[in-house]
Amino acid sequence: MTNNSNTMNDVLFKKIRALAEEAFKRRDRAWYEAEVRRVLLELDVEAIAEREARKLADAVQKEKGDTFVVERLDAVEFVTDELFKSQTAYTKTALESIRRSMARGEGDETAIKRIERLTNLAERHARTALNTGRAALSRELVMVRARESYAEDGDPWMQYVGGGLFRSRKFCLDHLWEVRRLSEWAAMRNQFNQPVHIFCGGYNCVHRLVVLPMYNPRTGEGALKKQPPQYDPNK
Repeated sequence: MTNNSNTMNDVLFKKIRALAEEAFKRRDRAWYEAEVRRVLLELDVEAIAEREARKLADAVQKEKGDTFVVERLDAVEFVTDELFKSQTAYTKTALESIRRSMARGEGDETAIKRIERLTNLAERHARTALNTGRAALSRELVMVRARESYAEDGDPWMQYVGGGLFRSRKFCLDHLWEVRRLSEWAAMRNQFNQPVHIFCGGYNCVHRLVVLPMYNPRTGEGALKKQPPQYDPNK
């Protein structure tokens, strides 16, 4: 297991590893099945995911020197949901792996190495969700302040901007340099069914929405100038 794993995976891995070691010591499948039920009840994966999402939100607040109501943010809900799904799948897969190892008569070392590989994979998934969530939280803070500062009706004009690489997602290429009200962007979903105003094109998206405080919808003045797509030598 890697040394930089997050707290969530540390908790799950230690519980499952301890269960595996005891299971192979006993070689009692009936005991194992009963113990799995107990461990699944004890491991409140949803609570663990919620705690990790809140830790991320606290870190962003400290980094930005800003405060916000965590429960009202879409990004926090996204992180919690992604981590919950990822860790639930990991837990079930790891427990099933132990069950199959016992049925095959494998040794505990083989089973634990397999669990470690599953854990490392789960860590990568969790880290992607956390990194995406961090970016989304930062964007959502911009949206909160934009509503408060740049429009009397709380619905400012915003433009989708960033590098127009040809390898960008179709959603980004379709909407790059487009100007819409914040409420319109918030109502849109990208290909991953995420709200566009905080996730833009999705995971690791390099684009962003910027406020246009002087935008005139009749003339188009106040918008950033559209840039031509860049050539992608890797495609």
